[in-house]
Amino acid sequence: MVAIKREGVILEPTDLVFENQGVFNPACIKVGDTVHMFYRAVAKGNHSSIGYCRLEGPLDVVERAENPVLFPEYEYEKQYKRFRKKWK
Repeated sequence: MVAIKREGVILEPTDLVFENQGVFNPACIKVGDTVHMFYRAVAKGNHSSIGYCRLEGPLDVVERAENPVLFPEYEYEKQYKRFRKKWK
């Protein structure tokens, strides 16, 4: 069985274009004392992508990607095209 402990807010939105409206729905994997977190990042206009950060200890954010690790890139996702240029 997995024990779950609520720790409160670990990540908050930043001024980065891809996550300036919100960060939600984290998925984490722990390797030793390192926690890798992938999360839904929301930009203005409700445009979503996936962000990444690395935590140690396991609650201290020691690395946070300045660009999304997954983002819309196909023709049917055109509405995101203008943001993609800013993220790269």
